[in-house]
Amino acid sequence: YRNYKNRPESLATQAWNAMRDDGTSNDEKFLGLTRRKVKNPQTREQFNQWRTKWMESYKQCNLRIPLDIYVREYEEYYIPVNWIDSKKSQLRDRFSKRLQQLEV
Repeated sequence: YRNYKNRPESLATQAWNAMRDDGTSNDEKFLGLTRRKVKNPQTREQFNQWRTKWMESYKQCNLRIPLDIYVREYEEYYIPVNWIDSKKSQLRDRFSKRLQQLEV
């Protein structure tokens, strides 16, 4: 146990400790399951612009894998499963950005 406590802190631990209170509002944090539908903050036009850019970059990088597997449709409301997935990806992105900052 003593050796465990004396070892240097890993980059993942440093990133996690730095992220705990980074000024993110409570609305943007993952605070648990939602029991109702939640309105999608992204409009249909914003989604279409994002999807067009994503498809163009995908076609440039992945010529062999069919695109129809990854095509998403716009959803006006999130159901709880989609809400959880979006919050997980948001946290993953924030964590990876913070980890990259620590590595530099």
